[in-house]
Amino acid sequence: MRKLLALTCALVLALVAAGCGTSSGSEGADTTTTTKAEATTTVADDTTTTDDGGDSGGEVTRDEYEAAFVTSLSSGDESNGDLVLPDDAAECVAPKFVTAFTVNALNEAGITVEDASDPGFDPSDVGISEEQALQLIDAFSACDFDIYTALATALTEGLGSDVQECAAQNIDLDLADDLLAKSFSSGDSDAEFEALLTDLQEHCDLPDM
Repeated sequence: MRKLLALTCALVLALVAAGCGTSSGSEGADTTTTTKAEATTTVADDTTTTDDGGDSGGEVTRDEYEAAFVTSLSSGDESNGDLVLPDDAAECVAPKFVTAFTVNALNEAGITVEDASDPGFDPSDVGISEEQALQLIDAFSACDFDIYTALATALTEGLGSDVQECAAQNIDLDLADDLLAKSFSSGDSDAEFEALLTDLQEHCDLPDM
C-alpha cells in the first residue's frame, strides 16, 4: 500500500528536504518494541468466507478480496514506497481489512480484484470513515506487524540510522494514529503529518521545517 510510505516521503521532501530513496519499510529498527497504547476500535477476528450482506451477480466476493489484499500487502517494492508485509502478516491482515472495509462498501466503490491486488492501492478510494480507518490500523498490531516503526522509518528516510531508531522509539502513537486514520480515510493528512513531525523534532535530530 503505497499511500502510507510514498505520501510520507513526498511530504518529507516538501517539509524537511529529506531524501526518499530505498525504504527499509517493514524492517524498522531492531531495538524497537513499539506497541499501540490504547485500541479505540475492535477488529473482528472472523476470517470466514461469508460475504457481508450477501453479494450477487458479478460482484467481488469476500474470498476474492481477501486474496487480493494478501497480494497487495506482500508483493510491493519498498524502493517505490510500497508498504510490504511478510507473507504471514499479510495473510493475517487481509481478512481484517475486508471486515473493516466491508464487502458491500468495496463493491459499491467499484474496487475490483485488480485494484485490491495492486501494492499501490489507496484505502481512501473506498470512502471509509476514520473509525473504519482505525480498524485498519489495529489490524496491523493484531497481526504482530509494527505499523508505527514502518511509519517512523519512512518519516526519517535518508536521515541516518541513529535518527531512524530514535524516531521509531519516540513516535507518538496517538499522533501516528491521527495521521494514518486521515490518510486511510480522506487522504487529507497534511496537518496530522506536520503535527507528528514537529513532535519528533523534539526528541530526534530532524531538520527544521
